Amino acid sequence: MVRRYLRASPLCAVLVSVYVGLLWFHAAPRGNIHTGDTDNLVKGARVLDQCVREATWRSCGLHPGTRVTDAFPYPLLQYLPSFALVRRGWTDDRIVGALARLNIVAFAAALVLVVLAFPRPEHRRLRNLAVVAMLASSATYQSTAGFGEMLAATCLLAGIVAARRDRPTLVGLAAFLACTGKETLFPFVLVLGLLAARPPRGWLPRRAITVTLVVGSFFGAGMGMHSIERVRNPERWS
Repeated sequence: MVRRYLRASPLCAVLVSVYVGLLWFHAAPRGNIHTGDTDNLVKGARVLDQCVREATWRSCGLHPGTRVTDAFPYPLLQYLPSFALVRRGWTDDRIVGALARLNIVAFAAALVLVVLAFPRPEHRRLRNLAVVAMLASSATYQSTAGFGEMLAATCLLAGIVAARRDRPTLVGLAAFLACTGKETLFPFVLVLGLLAARPPRGWLPRRAITVTLVVGSFFGAGMGMHSIERVRNPERWS
């Protein structure tokens, strides 16, 4: 049985790699690149780029006399890649395609992370189940979409795996990035990270993990919510 599994593992890895490769070529110009808020995300990134060039640090894109702004209230983690590509002078279609391929890279990284989450031989079934669950979930759809849900999910998963493997620095960094992916992710990042690192006996992980997780989540959520608040209520920052 063990030999059969060892022979099957490389084949499964090759098949999954081929699958991810097909997604890469399907993502652009096909895929789901223009679904949801992706186009508005790129438009908002162009508005932010113009504000930066003009040194307009408050009320960016605000229509005078209204509360309407052309800088959409999307999470910071979604805006950063879009803004960087806008600064490179890329067209909208090229940016959206690149965002989709960024999500495919995040999808591939998530598959590696679920394998790393269960490194022991006795966890083989859980590892296989985790990979199948990833492939059968909406992550495949999100991996060829232009908006960054897959990127945010991978950051969250990275924090959980780092917590399981007792890597405090990586826990804090991943928690920070994950919490900039959505203003409502903060409690989920915190709770899932604590549960992942929780010892067999006791309520909380060791202090280093707990501290970096809380600090990273707090600062990530604070930065993300602050940036969104500036867009949604620009007159408060005028």
